[in-house]
Amino acid sequence: MSIKMVYKITKRIFIILLFYLNILIFSSSVTSVTVTVCTSGCNYTTIQNAVYNASSGDIINILNGSYSENITVNVSVFLNSTNSTVIGGFNVSAGNVTIKGFSITQGLGWDPDGTGVNGAYRVGILISSSKNNIYDNIINNITALIGAVDEGGNSGGIGGIGAGIYLSDSLNNNITNNTIIKVYGGNGADGLTAETGGNGGIGSGIYLIGSISNNISLNNISNIYGGQGGAGGTGAPGPGGTGGIGAGIYLTNSTLNNITSNNFTNIIGGGLGGSGNYEGSFTTAGGG
Repeated sequence: MSIKMVYKITKRIFIILLFYLNILIFSSSVTSVTVTVCTSGCNYTTIQNAVYNASSGDIINILNGSYSENITVNVSVFLNSTNSTVIGGFNVSAGNVTIKGFSITQGLGWDPDGTGVNGAYRVGILISSSKNNIYDNIINNITALIGAVDEGGNSGGIGGIGAGIYLSDSLNNNITNNTIIKVYGGNGADGLTAETGGNGGIGSGIYLIGSISNNISLNNISNIYGGQGGAGGTGAPGPGGTGGIGAGIYLTNSTLNNITSNNFTNIIGGGLGGSGNYEGSFTTAGGG
């Protein structure tokens, strides 16, 4: 085969490859779209509907307004807020999600053990996926729920965990430059006759469980409170529950995380619940 023929074949292959490369680039650009959310005059009026109708890589701009909703983020999108407030929270189950610029208050809640005895958790952003970017948000006024009385034993249930951002089995996230204020662990429930009061729940700015290799930096975390321990039962006095831990960042079974240059102010644990009072005659089972 002559050199000239080889050149022609090579040139033709290059042109074909370039053609298909342009198709791929064009396809990528047309599948990523930008939509807006606002109270009227935009593509959507709720953030959740915008997410449900989005494709991977889409940009969702949320304009000035207040949105009362708990948002499930199950697709890789960029959620970009301009002076918007979410009364509720985000549940991020997809990876490669960005949440930027929101004011988030009250949070979303769930009962981790399903019994209703221990207080429900409440968090601003729940992340159970990886490679997400969470930055420039303000998360405030998150209060976990109080425990209930265990009807089987009459001891007080543990208060729920309160957290601004909660990472569960999650890795390689960037959590940066967020402001997290006024987070409260749930109070323990009071014990009934002679039983122990429930322990107060953990209050934490950022909470990690089973999460590794995350970058957590430049966050401002303040006014974080552990829950109050529940009072002991009356009769033969029961002991009060232990106050919950207050933590800027709380880690359990989580390693290799880069935690640097965060600011912590006014982090306070919950108080011990009081012992019950002795009231009249009390006889234990089988006593005379």
